[in-house]
Amino acid sequence: MEQAVLAFFAELFNIEDKDYWGYVASSGTEANIYGTFIVRETLTEDGSQSIAYYSEDTHYPVQKSLQILNVEQCQISSNQLGQIQVDELIN
Repeated sequence: MEQAVLAFFAELFNIEDKDYWGYVASSGTEANIYGTFIVRETLTEDGSQSIAYYSEDTHYPVQKSLQILNVEQCQISSNQLGQIQVDELIN
């Protein structure tokens, strides 16, 4: 079933045959955990520790996935529209 889903979206977005890969998660939380895992493993090949920055309005499963995978995290305030406070992020 997973291969059929991937093939469907590859065709929908005109992606060349076998020039794609993917993973079908059973829930949003699982997708967040897997995405966090892929980023952690890909961006920290040298053994350094990643830091995830997210706004206070980020959906709670993101924080849960960071905790499960032991990724250092930093929550940044949001403005009235729910957007991350860029000034706080820069500092």
